[in-house]
Amino acid sequence: MKSIKTIRMELAPEGRLYPTAEWIEQQNPKQSAVAIVIAPLENHPSILLTRRVEYGGVHSGQMSFPGGRLEEGEVPLEAAIRETAEEVGLSLSRSTVVAQLQPLYIPPSNFLVHPFVFQLERFPELMPNHEVAYTQWIGWKHLVAANIEYREVMAAREVPGFLFEQDFVWGATGMLLNEIRSTLFLP
Repeated sequence: MKSIKTIRMELAPEGRLYPTAEWIEQQNPKQSAVAIVIAPLENHPSILLTRRVEYGGVHSGQMSFPGGRLEEGEVPLEAAIRETAEEVGLSLSRSTVVAQLQPLYIPPSNFLVHPFVFQLERFPELMPNHEVAYTQWIGWKHLVAANIEYREVMAAREVPGFLFEQDFVWGATGMLLNEIRSTLFLP
């Protein structure tokens, strides 16, 4: 079985190095958390993605998982739950957490992301807020079958990612999707 480092680096932009924990700590990264939500869509496991609105920031217009920066005194799991409720109107609970993945450092924004996997028994109704352009559910079978493609996304730079309908998923979200499809077993 491949290591998490190897799996994540398959979707890292060319030239990106996998930082050590010590190096990341020296960067004093901003702490954030995301919710990787799995729910049954037409009786098949599907993963929730959101498209961020265009706002001029580093991650503007990108596909992502619901989530965001930790607030003062907040722990990562609380932030993932709070941010998901704020962004898509979905109330998650600790009882639906099935996994916590290793934190992932994002150099362009200096964020250290704490990913949590939630599994729901029923397909939820979502109410995206002003931060979310739209939501998309990726079927598990589509994720497992997806090929890694290269697309030009920024400053004429080609990066690896997955194409789902019209959305190219790359960067941290692509890295985490690659990790999920390589390490989780869903029917």
